Parts: sequence; structure tokens; C-alpha cells
Amino acid sequence: MDIGNCGIGDAWIAIFTRVEPVRILASDDDLGAFFDQAEFGIPKFQVFINIANEGQNAFTGEFFVGHDRRGFPKEEFASILAGIRGKSQARWLWGFVPCIFELVVGVTRSIGSSMKLGDYFSGERLQNGSRGLSFELFPPKKEELLPGLMQTVEELQRFSPDFFTCTYGAGGSTIDRTLGVLKMLKHQYKLRVASHLTCVGSTIDQLRSYLENAKAIGVDYIMALRGDPPKGETEFKQTEGGLRYANELVSMLRSEYPEFGILVAGYPEVHQEAPSAEVDLENLKRKVDSGADVVVTQLFYDNEDFYRFRDRCEGAGIRIPILPGILPVISLASIRRIASMCKASLPAEFVDALSKSDQDDWQFKVGTEFATKQVADLLKSGIPGIHFYVLNSSKSTSQVLDSVDW
Repeated sequence: MDIGNCGIGDAWIAIFTRVEPVRILASDDDLGAFFDQAEFGIPKFQVFINIANEGQNAFTGEFFVGHDRRGFPKEEFASILAGIRGKSQARWLWGFVPCIFELVVGVTRSIGSSMKLGDYFSGERLQNGSRGLSFELFPPKKEELLPGLMQTVEELQRFSPDFFTCTYGAGGSTIDRTLGVLKMLKHQYKLRVASHLTCVGSTIDQLRSYLENAKAIGVDYIMALRGDPPKGETEFKQTEGGLRYANELVSMLRSEYPEFGILVAGYPEVHQEAPSAEVDLENLKRKVDSGADVVVTQLFYDNEDFYRFRDRCEGAGIRIPILPGILPVISLASIRRIASMCKASLPAEFVDALSKSDQDDWQFKVGTEFATKQVADLLKSGIPGIHFYVLNSSKSTSQVLDSVDW
């Protein structure tokens, strides 16, 4: 949801105080440079604003809001109008002032925001000193684990992620749990969410049924995947009446469900089933040409693999944002198992460092320090955003983000 300019001369900033995020536009050019494209989830009526002048076109500011995420009905909202009349001193402002404003409602499913998925990773946002951030979860196998997952979500919210994603088991094996997690994130925490969706074991009608359910609970985006073969099988088999390739799923989404933003997977070290890097890149290009908005990469531990992949994508005419997928290591045994499943390589020096001790604290320290250096280097390279595979735990990812001053 965009809130238009509400003043002439002074920098009038209108904030629509709903629990969903809003985009703030200022009429003053200098303040607009800071506030344009900014998004804030406003969970309470009171909003405190601190604006400090640090030189021409160098305003800084912070929004302080309560942490009550219970929200209130959509019909019960108000507008706060904060007037910034001077630029020489920092000022604390708050209040309830009537405001005449124009609402420009977007065409996406993102509740409370007209920004499209790709906008969160735009070059304009990067120029303004901001990057996109997302976290991937999986549905707990047991209901008693759900409170722990929600605690993780609450802890990760302090980094202001743009959205959370939740995985989807082969053939819809976790369909109810996936939708349950997404519904809770959407309705209890007022977050933007993406559901994974695979072609494995589903007919087109079954895929449509899932998408209708996802739409009904307010899912914003779909991570469109072909999917891995079910456990015990070595190759993908197309379901009768189903889809064979991820680009076919993207095409269906774009034509039948245009309200969803679409993410697709990319492989810096080449998909394990691809006969060559060239064929793998052609497959990605088909997904992009079919209507994908953002590419999220498989995990990797050598940034040079990502940089080469990014260069090859640019050479192939892929112009949508490419997000590196990062999984901080907390256990050598665990990452060896995960890496073997997706054919990701582990640098020898990294494995050697992890192998010096089998103590959990040591492996957590080594893995988190490695991930911090990896992320810091990626940020220097100008990535538009980053996607973390958090494995339903916030500790390592939080430590990495704190270390890079996110």
C-alpha cells in the first residue's frame, strides 16, 4: 500500500497504522531520498519518529513501535501525520492528526503493500542502502514443535525480513502443515509469506487446489520447483495429468494466478541432474522467460561459485534479481549429509577447521564465523538481497546478521 504525499513545502509523512507494512513517500526531496521504498510493519497506533540531519541529502531515522503483534481488525485503522518542519535538529514526533491521502492499491497479493516481489531486491533499493532479506522454514513434523518455530520467527523479525518461505513435501505430503504454518505467519504475525510448490506427485488439478487454498489464507508468493524424487527413488517421474518441469509450473502460475509473485531455484554448482552447466542455465532461462520474478540459489560455500553463476546468468540475458541462499553450518555431520543430497561442495579448509573438534560449541563457532565472512563478502559484491535457510532455528542466522550489522 502506497501512501501519497500529504503536504507541500514541509515534509509530511503519512503513516497508515495497520499491522500490515506500508510504503512511505515524503514530499520533501531530501527526506524522500531516505523514506521512499521504506517499509514498516506498524503493530500499534503510537509511532515515534526520530529524524537527524547528518548533512545534505543524508538524513537518518528510526521508527520505534510496540511489539504487540495481535493487531486489530482491518476496518479499525487510523492515520498518523508527522510533520517535519526543521532539518537542523533531531526531533521526536508523534500524534494522531487527520490526513487526506490517496491510497494506491497494487495488483499483487501482498497485503498492505503494492510493491511487487522483485521491488524488494531492486537496484533503487540497493542504492538507498537497503537489501532484501528472507528466511526459509519447514513445517514441524510434530505439533508440539510449533511453539519453538514461532519463537524462531519472533526472534528473526528484528531483522525486518521482507518475507518468510515454508517448504512443501513431495506430493503434498506436508500440505496441511505447510498451510498451517503459512496461515499463522500471515494472520498472527502479519508477515508476507511464500509457499514452496513442487510438481512431484501432483496432477494439475491438485496443484490448482493447493493454490486456491494458499490464496484463501493470503499467501503472497510461490517458490515454483520441479521437486526432488520421493525418498527411495533416484529419478523424477512425471505424474499422469501433472507437470514435468518447473518452467511449466511457472507458466501456469503466471497465466492462472497472476496475483502471486514467483520465485525459482538457481544452482551455482549446477543441478545434480543437469548434463552440463550450459543445459542447467538454459533450464533456468526458461523459468525466467516463463514469468519468474526472483531467483534464489541453492546453498553454496565458495562465493566464487556464486559469482561465476551470476556472471553466466547475466550473459544469458537473465535480468531478474538473483539471491544467494545461505545455510550457516552448525554441525559437520549435518552439513555433509545435506551437501551430499544436493551435490554442494565443502571447501577443504572449512572441513578441516570443523574437524578439529566434535564439540557442538566449536562447530557452531567455526560454522558461524565462516558464514559471517561469506555474507560480508557477498554484501560487498552488491547482491540485491539474501535468503537464509534457517532450519527452524534463529541462533546462527541471527549471529551472522548481527556480525555484519544488518
